[in-house]
Amino acid sequence: MDENLLAATCLLIASKFYEIDENLILVSDIQKELSEGDLKLRLRGFSVYRTEIEILKRMDWNMLRPLPLDYL
Repeated sequence: MDENLLAATCLLIASKFYEIDENLILVSDIQKELSEGDLKLRLRGFSVYRTEIEILKRMDWNMLRPLPLDYL
């Protein structure tokens, strides 16, 4: 799996989990930032959505896994 695609998708999932609806990061925002940056990467929207589904399936759709920061 492409590391940049994975990173962008994880960012998208995290924004959906932690942010209020008005502050969500959109796939178009990620695409714009990646195309303007030093890396000049291009992501297709459907590949981000497909990767998002794959990540969530591997996590058994459980977004409430405890992290080390939860215990501080």
